[in-house]
Amino acid sequence: MKQFRTACAILLLLLALPLASHPARAAEAITRFVSDLTVNLDSSVTVTETITFNAEGQQIKRGILRDFPTRYKTPNGEDYAVGFSVIAVKRDGADEAWGTEGIANGVRIRIGRADVLLDPGLHTYEITYRATGELGFFESFDEIYWNVTGNAWTFPIETAEAIIHLPEGASVIRHSAYTGSQGAQGQDFRVTGSTGRIFRADTARPLEVNEGFTVAVAFTKGIVPPPPDYTVTSYKVLAGGAGLLFLYYLLAWLIVGRDPGGGPVIPRWAAPDGLGPAGVRFIWNRTFDDKSFAAAMIGLAAKGRIRITHGEAYEIEKLGKEGPPLAATEQALYGQMPKKLKVKRENAGALSVMWSSLSHSLKAEFDRSTYHRNRVWFWVGLLLSVLVLIPALAFVRPEEFTVALLVVYVCGAIWALVLWLAIRGLRAFRTSILGAVFLLIVCLPVGLFGWIFQTALMKGIMGPTLWVYMAALAALAAMHIAFIRLLPAHTAMGAKLKAEVGGLRLYMVTAEEKRLDMLNPPDKTPALFEALLPYAIALDCTNQWSEKFASVLAAASYAGPSWYQGAILMDDMGDFTRNLDNNRHPPSTGGGGGGGSSSFSTSSSSWSPGSSSGSSGGGSSGGGGGSGW
Repeated sequence: MKQFRTACAILLLLLALPLASHPARAAEAITRFVSDLTVNLDSSVTVTETITFNAEGQQIKRGILRDFPTRYKTPNGEDYAVGFSVIAVKRDGADEAWGTEGIANGVRIRIGRADVLLDPGLHTYEITYRATGELGFFESFDEIYWNVTGNAWTFPIETAEAIIHLPEGASVIRHSAYTGSQGAQGQDFRVTGSTGRIFRADTARPLEVNEGFTVAVAFTKGIVPPPPDYTVTSYKVLAGGAGLLFLYYLLAWLIVGRDPGGGPVIPRWAAPDGLGPAGVRFIWNRTFDDKSFAAAMIGLAAKGRIRITHGEAYEIEKLGKEGPPLAATEQALYGQMPKKLKVKRENAGALSVMWSSLSHSLKAEFDRSTYHRNRVWFWVGLLLSVLVLIPALAFVRPEEFTVALLVVYVCGAIWALVLWLAIRGLRAFRTSILGAVFLLIVCLPVGLFGWIFQTALMKGIMGPTLWVYMAALAALAAMHIAFIRLLPAHTAMGAKLKAEVGGLRLYMVTAEEKRLDMLNPPDKTPALFEALLPYAIALDCTNQWSEKFASVLAAASYAGPSWYQGAILMDDMGDFTRNLDNNRHPPSTGGGGGGGSSSFSTSSSSWSPGSSSGSSGGGSSGGGGGSGW
């Protein structure tokens, strides 16, 4: 029996020898975490974290990840962003490779190289960075409320220590600290120094997974000036810039935007020499549209060049060349007319050619000679508005200037695209219902989604300053819209012609005949009514012109002009204009128109840094700002 027991003991010893030659692997953990923070006079903080890991190739293989929250919510629900920039990263005393990437509400530092595995054992990482927006400024004290370790490590932390250096002249007024999981108010810590301008504290027990260490130190008020109120500063820059832009536009308008004197507007009963009906309309309100085209066609008929018949469709017949002389623009239109033309969609090509010929002739003869658009002045104003936005944008936060700059102007571009799609879609109903539906139902929602997305992204970067910028963009846009209409001005020739056209319109709309009798107007006859009817159409006073001649036409039993066959001409006038415009577009054929191992998950503090105090004992672990989650 004794021999049996001896044999069993020897067997167990032999079995244990292989185990003895391979010692048990130690657990991966943070053996020491030290956060050394200095409060700077510019209200920023500089932090050096010294983190010692025991790496065994389980979770920690190539390096570590360190997350830093930069986005919070204030107690009233507004977004709040802090600045963050890495200064240096070392491992075991030597510079280490690192990079940053964005995460849900902050920045991740990825430390290590994908092609380099760590040797098992202890490694010490030293991370130095700068942060802004972390201080709280209260009525009788200022405060640093600092989440030392973060609260989402997947390793235990054997010991953690916080060292706070206050600026010269400041001293600790009161302090508190908290340990445990997110929101806990554990008191497992020791204060090892709290006199003068240095505060020290460390944990009294190891921190388990997802537990952290937070400290709050109140110090002398007034030593560190508060950072500028970015929103107020943006208001000042934007308001000042918008005021200067307005002064520029006002000066530009005074220099080039005012019409020269064209002489008094007195009634006249003939159009200025060389102006047909479309030319009169172009001089009067700077436009060429469907009414210009219809007035020009009626003008050719009144001069005996064409006959218009209204049957199943409108039919235009080209007559001989005898009659009153044509203006150059009328001649251009007349030259492009076929011998006979039915106003139908299948003849859209011929109608379109006629339209284009008249439009080009008008612009060639009267555009530059009668009008200065002064576009260079407008483009300079547009450039100045961009220069107004750039310095104001810098006050969002200097660290985020580039990103915010891109977002603001990308958002502005998408905003412009949405507006363009809406206008283009509404206009497309005249030519292609399917094209309009495509623009309004497909493209416009996509554009709106892009604008909403960019606005949300912009709000995350800029916080409450976003609304300052939205108001500024709206004000600048309104200013540009107003001055793009005010800056163009007539030339001396244009002002003279406009005064003469105004005199013709004055004669047409004046109902008090006694005022005109002193000027010896021509007798009112059906012939005069027909001769000036195209100009009444062009000047939007057809009804007044008809009422002016109602008694004369009734006394003469006037049945309508010889060059028009069909229903009553005045009843058909609007219909004729619409038919010309609608049928000059071709039929619609459908379609549209024009390497490290992850060591923790992400979570965030409840409120933004500086929005509440933690040094009075009302804080918690994970509260305040800080370097991790």
